[in-house]
Amino acid sequence: MPGVLHTILFNTNLDEAGVRVQQQLGQIPGVRGFTFGQAVEPGARYRYLLQVHFADQGAISRYREHPLHQDFASQVFRPVAVDRLTTDFILL
Repeated sequence: MPGVLHTILFNTNLDEAGVRVQQQLGQIPGVRGFTFGQAVEPGARYRYLLQVHFADQGAISRYREHPLHQDFASQVFRPVAVDRLTTDFILL
């Protein structure tokens, strides 16, 4: 099923980030689901993976502008995941 993956590789000391993201951001229109993972290798450059599964490209801007995302990103995620890399991918 085509869509878009909003992919974030990051480092943090919190181990419950995946659960908190799903509870708060799963309500935003266009969000299909989430993938949350941890690197296999302890010395990996980025320890955690978070992917937000979007229905289409238009969902990216709706997500970014949505108050639930803005609050979560500025108050919860960014303060504890300062070291991160973010890229959006269209599924082929």
